[in-house]
Amino acid sequence: MNAPIVADASPLIGLSRVGLLRLLRELYGKVVIPPAVQAELEIARRRPGHEALAEALTQGWLAQLEVGTSTEPERRDRAIGKGEEQALLLAEQLPARFLLIDERAGRAMAMRRGIPVVGTGGVLLVAKEQGLIESVGAVLEQLAAHRFRLSPDLQNRLLGMAGERPAAAPLDHLE
Repeated sequence: MNAPIVADASPLIGLSRVGLLRLLRELYGKVVIPPAVQAELEIARRRPGHEALAEALTQGWLAQLEVGTSTEPERRDRAIGKGEEQALLLAEQLPARFLLIDERAGRAMAMRRGIPVVGTGGVLLVAKEQGLIESVGAVLEQLAAHRFRLSPDLQNRLLGMAGERPAAAPLDHLE
């Protein structure tokens, strides 16, 4: 079986809110998260998508793993939150396929550390390629309706990569 992916909170929240969290299980099998990411999911607050997140944790394909301590002193980067920091550390400590993260600062830090990264858009491209979704653009619109933010440039690049016609004008609310 392939190694699990490590995920940050925002892709999990976004996909769960549009009813597509299952894509992670279907594409990658196992998803692991550190304690700070599980806390950021705020399942007990019963926000949109909380049922899918709770079910995934119960089923075990989404699982929390403890994070070991960093061997490097003063490793914390103030540009990222605790969830991103723990997800980066967990991705370094495991034999993970990649780190699922959307935040620019976290992605840049992961790449500097040699951790492969994929964002929500990358997941959508693979899902379309494998016939699990019909349209990347339709999912991007659903995500935008739930205040999930992707830059207009990224949105248009994703549409082009998906073989869909890029928007004539970027949607400002995806920024």
